[in-house]
Amino acid sequence: MTPERMKNLGIKRAILDRFEDKMAVFKLDNGQELEWSKDELPRDFKVGDEVNLKLVTSASETKEREEIARKLLGEILEKTK
Repeated sequence: MTPERMKNLGIKRAILDRFEDKMAVFKLDNGQELEWSKDELPRDFKVGDEVNLKLVTSASETKEREEIARKLLGEILEKTK
């Protein structure tokens, strides 16, 4: 995938730079570092491996939290009447 296409899709490229204690340190193209627990990585990951990162929201969880917040706010407003 081309860098332009990755950017359009909101995907970041990272390289596994090193391991520090129980953490894997990934370096992004812009120099930022991201730490990730080694326990959560595939066992065959090694320094120099490239990964693609994309953050997405969990729509169902977000909606559920919004509904809970609305209900709580409604209860609070009812009590103050």
